[in-house]
Amino acid sequence: RPSLEQSQRYVTLTLPMESSHASPDPGDTSVEGTPLKRAGIPEKPAPDALSRFRGRTRSVGFAGMTMGMLGVAEVHRALVAPEQQQIVFEVHMRRWARRTLALFGVQLDVQPPPQPGGRGRLVVANHRSPLDILVSLASFGGHVMSRADLAQWPVIGLAAQRAGTIFVDREDRASGARAIREVRRLLQAGRTVTIFAEGGTHVGDEVRPFQGGA
Repeated sequence: RPSLEQSQRYVTLTLPMESSHASPDPGDTSVEGTPLKRAGIPEKPAPDALSRFRGRTRSVGFAGMTMGMLGVAEVHRALVAPEQQQIVFEVHMRRWARRTLALFGVQLDVQPPPQPGGRGRLVVANHRSPLDILVSLASFGGHVMSRADLAQWPVIGLAAQRAGTIFVDREDRASGARAIREVRRLLQAGRTVTIFAEGGTHVGDEVRPFQGGA
């Protein structure tokens, strides 16, 4: 059984502010309009043309950077000894995660700073957005457990496969058993594994019930 370090890390994300239309009047509690308006809650304004342009530009930049850096990582990995290939690829992967966060205007602050690996390390995190995966990879490296269908997504699916993501189909007990065995193998080999035990993204900071097997 691998020896696991138990500790807590606090992650602060600074997100960019997007230009937008003026927010609806919070005091408007009329019964007209959407359920949010009827509840007296301001709706999120629709993105303006500049925000939509920024979003598309970042998406294109993300796809291009991902494929470019994946190609560089694969070439570099092929040029080193087999025992160094995983280390080399992880260096590129963590660099990609940090650059992707920067592309989307996110500043990352982890306190206290993660210590270098060397023995099995299991990172259990809550899940609020896709940024959590980038935060984990940038901070700890290693492998991430993910839903099985992500392997078929354009661009990111290929990158996830090459990064050694542990895919699991929650509707398939055999898939779950294989995933558990792979997590155990990686921890025994001194690797880092990140699990989002709540099984999906949720709104709010409360801890949700963990999925079976987590």
